[in-house]
Amino acid sequence: MLRVYADESETEATSICGYIAPADYWQEFCRKWQIILDDFRAPYFHFREFTTKELYSKAGNAYYNWSEKKRDKFLLDLAVLASEVAIPVGGSFTRLGKEKTETKEKRWENSLVKLFEDLNHVLSEVWPDYTGKILFVFDRCQDRKKLIPIHTVHGSFADKDSRFGGLAFEDDKDPMHLPLQAADLCSYVERQYVEKLREEDEKIKAPEPRMLDMILFRNRHEQLRKLSARQWKNFINTVREHREWQIAEWKRLGIKQVYYPNRHFPWEKYGNKNKRVS
Repeated sequence: MLRVYADESETEATSICGYIAPADYWQEFCRKWQIILDDFRAPYFHFREFTTKELYSKAGNAYYNWSEKKRDKFLLDLAVLASEVAIPVGGSFTRLGKEKTETKEKRWENSLVKLFEDLNHVLSEVWPDYTGKILFVFDRCQDRKKLIPIHTVHGSFADKDSRFGGLAFEDDKDPMHLPLQAADLCSYVERQYVEKLREEDEKIKAPEPRMLDMILFRNRHEQLRKLSARQWKNFINTVREHREWQIAEWKRLGIKQVYYPNRHFPWEKYGNKNKRVS
């Protein structure tokens, strides 16, 4: 059986994203995710609490008084684990072009439709012969305006595809459902990404992928997905080491700059010119 864990992030854009993997993999994932939490003495991961300065700068916050180095390592360690086996899936809707007039409720429904459409694409690409059931696990929610569309959209896809199995709503702090925390990370980053989309010459321009984007969405890129676990670990460790060096060098020179792997990593030096992420 395959299992999808999904969560949402919503502002002026809506993203409903998560990961799909064989059900028996998620138990191992939970064990590894918990080890990272324990190593950093973090009770859980919630991106909003982690990234919002007004929250993490207050005593009592799970990430209060963390150094930038600790915060960066924690986030990337979680991202690398999320990229290990599971395939990211998601749907997003942002206020660009004809979508400017859409209501928040309509953006939510359309994002759900895009999530299930994207899942169909992943199934055809990664598991083309799969005929079993897929269980969908969403983060627990009490908002009927969100719950009803989840059931409605899921039902419409299940009517057409017998592989679309049941729905469950679980607590993301439950040790058995820690993949929901990875889904929270994925949806938040995807929402940040679509918020940076811009209209130019009647076309939608995408922002340059950051290190975090490259890691989280690794398994949506065939070349990166085909790397063995050892190859991926060695590759990403090399990029992380270069990123750390480059940021330190910029700091020494008084330069403020975001590290973009496609632009700043010396791909030619490592013989990986074709591994650039689009």
